[in-house]
Amino acid sequence: MKAALKILILLVIIGLPVLTFGQGGAIVNAQNGDASAVLDLSNNTAKKAFLPPRVALTTLADKVNPIVSPAAGLIVYNIGTTQLPGYYIFDNGVWSLMATRENSVVNAIFTKTISETKTISTTYSNITGFTKFFNNSGIGISDDGNSTITLQPGKYVVNVSFNISTSETATNGIGTTTKTQAHFYSGRLWNGSKALGSEIQLNEISNTSGDRKHATTFVFSFELTSTDSFQFQLARRTGGTYTGNINIDNAFINIEKSLP
Repeated sequence: MKAALKILILLVIIGLPVLTFGQGGAIVNAQNGDASAVLDLSNNTAKKAFLPPRVALTTLADKVNPIVSPAAGLIVYNIGTTQLPGYYIFDNGVWSLMATRENSVVNAIFTKTISETKTISTTYSNITGFTKFFNNSGIGISDDGNSTITLQPGKYVVNVSFNISTSETATNGIGTTTKTQAHFYSGRLWNGSKALGSEIQLNEISNTSGDRKHATTFVFSFELTSTDSFQFQLARRTGGTYTGNINIDNAFINIEKSLP
């Protein structure tokens, strides 16, 4: 019995990696650990890598599952059952996805610095005057200098935002003492024959006795398998209370592309 126990202990010891302690830190397969390291894996003679715990995060604020009371700075690998797969770090009470090439994005911004007065009807019309303000080098986003933007294949999120002021009068609108106007819009990214992504519909209101202004933001999400171009188009939907001209100010288009 004792002989068998000795053999078992010997096999366990042989099966363990070479783990030593030096200068206050643990050293794996290393003769001299770095003085600043608590754990030193740098001497990778076995040609193996560190594998973090595999977990299934359900919510990013979960402090019970899969780990009870996680410490700040704790790192896990989420297998992607509910949340996106990847490395997560626990910080400020939430699990945050660590940036990698797969979940990183690059940006391009096009701005419209000159105000434009438009007659918006139920027929789409181009909103022009956008010029390049910022563009990450090498991401394949270009423009013709007159609001037509060309995209290479990839996954995109496009935000189009602007302020609108109107010439509405205080005597028209909804209500009695303080009147409001209802504005129903549709927006799309049009390539000349079809929309990139879905058409987006927004409802906004403005106060006829105030500054008569409101803001809009259209968010488009889509994937391209081939190069394509677009112009942003705006239309008015039926059902709103205001049908006059609008003045567009401080407009910009922000394009985010996921890195392949």
